[in-house]
Amino acid sequence: MTDVIVDRDVVFHRPPDRESPLELDVYQPDDGGTDRPAVVVYHGGAWIEGEKGQLEALERGLAERGSVCFDANYRLSGEATFPTPVEDAAAAVRFAKEHADEYGVDPDRVATTGHSAGGHLAALIAASDGGFDPADATVTSAVAASAPISGAYDLRDRDPETANDLERQFLGGGPDEVPARYERASPAAHVDEATPPTLVLHADDDGVLPADGAREYAQVLAEAGRPVELGIVPGGGHGIVVEPEDWQDRGIETVADFLDRRL
Repeated sequence: MTDVIVDRDVVFHRPPDRESPLELDVYQPDDGGTDRPAVVVYHGGAWIEGEKGQLEALERGLAERGSVCFDANYRLSGEATFPTPVEDAAAAVRFAKEHADEYGVDPDRVATTGHSAGGHLAALIAASDGGFDPADATVTSAVAASAPISGAYDLRDRDPETANDLERQFLGGGPDEVPARYERASPAAHVDEATPPTLVLHADDDGVLPADGAREYAQVLAEAGRPVELGIVPGGGHGIVVEPEDWQDRGIETVADFLDRRL
């Protein structure tokens, strides 16, 4: 395996309404390569907590196999509601493309991945095809592939009784108050002919976000004629890939294999 170089706390976004900038960590193979694939990674935490570094094992595993990983923070729901966190996630993709020469990246071979809330962001960035970029963006956050893990993919079926407090905080209200946000925040609502190849990875014993949501999202992608692979990990829980004892090695290998074939 190739050694990995890590550059920490790299500023990638300076929101005008925020005192401090947003930062990411870059994991890259120590091979001096150019035109390498890149993967933008988003941590989990129900949109309300967490930070970069949560998926370091995944990022090191991908970097050892030749990808450059950008592990990005985004504003959490205690600070800003939708769509701000998604716009931050899109800014991380644009940073990877804008700094492609600096990090030896091919800007046409950029993917997203993430876990839980980060899986939602990874899928939404991929499905929205640049839809969360500002009007004056010089590059797009559209990506070539996506591998969301343990994510939420369709919030449109929520009603005032089923929407939980974390979703309400992230979206700034209940489905009866801000229905358009539940629509726009749903990756499944954006799937079309531009949606890139997607690996939907989930565990069949996920007690937080049941695997049926992953199966349904894979079906939406397939019915739209988009390349999709569904990976259901037998016996795994919500923490697959994050927790060492919860299918971490197998999960990393599954994501790496998919990206090797799709980027």
